[in-house]
Amino acid sequence: MTTTGRAFRIPGLLVIRVRSGRIVHVRDYMDGLGVAHVMDRLTAVVDSLR
Repeated sequence: MTTTGRAFRIPGLLVIRVRSGRIVHVRDYMDGLGVAHVMDRLTAVVDSLR
C-alpha cells in the first residue's frame, strides 16, 4: 500500500467460462471488507451501512 507503506494480500477468486476457445463469462470475487480494512476505511464502510 503506497499510502501506508504496509504490504498486504487480498484473497480472491476469478472464474472464467470458455466455450469453443472464447471467453464467454468472467466473474471476479474478492474480499471487499479486507480491502476496506487495508485501506483504513472499514469504519467508514460499516458506518455507511447503518
